[in-house]
Amino acid sequence: MHAYLFLNYQTDSINQTIEKIVGKNRIVEFEIQKTKDVPILRDFLKLNYQEKIVIWINNFDGANTETQNAMLKILEEPQENVYFAINAKTEETILPTILSRCEILRHAQEELKLSENQVNECKEFWEMNKASKMVYIKNIRKREEAISFLEGLIKIGRKRMIGQKISGEKMEKILTTLKNIQANGNSQIQLTGMVLGL
Repeated sequence: MHAYLFLNYQTDSINQTIEKIVGKNRIVEFEIQKTKDVPILRDFLKLNYQEKIVIWINNFDGANTETQNAMLKILEEPQENVYFAINAKTEETILPTILSRCEILRHAQEELKLSENQVNECKEFWEMNKASKMVYIKNIRKREEAISFLEGLIKIGRKRMIGQKISGEKMEKILTTLKNIQANGNSQIQLTGMVLGL
C-alpha cells in the first residue's frame, strides 16, 4: 500500500506513524484543495525519485469532488518510492474511490458515533421511495441537523455500498450535498437536490 489516510490525527502523530510504516524519509507537504493544485503534484512526481519520499496532503476533506477525482488518477498509478499520507478530519467527505486506494488509520477519537435511533432512521431513509424521502427531508430545518443526518446517511451508505445495494454515484451525490451545506449552502435546497438526484 502506497497511500495512507489519517483520520483526525495531529501533525506529530502523523509523522511518528509514517516513520513506523515506511521509515525515516523525506516528507514533502502539498496543498490539494483545488483542481489546479493537482498538476503541480503530478509535475513534482515526474522527477523520479530514487529515495523514498512521503507526500503529505493536509486537510484533504476540504477538497471538492472534482479535485478528489483528479487526485484519484495519481493514486491509481503509484510510484515505487513514493508514499502518500493524506490527512482528513473524517472519511465522510472523502470519495469512496479514494478510500478504496488507501489504508485507513483512525485516531481513537475519530469514530462517528450514531445512536440506535439515527442508525434506524438512516436505514429507513435508504429504503424509502423518492416521494417519502422528500417528505422526510422537509422536517430537517437546521444546518447542524442536516450535517448530522448526512454523516449518518454516508456511514450507513458505505456499508450498503459494500453489499452493492447502492452505487458510488449516489454516495458522491450525498458527499457533494454535505460539502455544500458545510460551506453554508441552503440546507433545504441542497437536500431537495440530493433526493431528486438519488
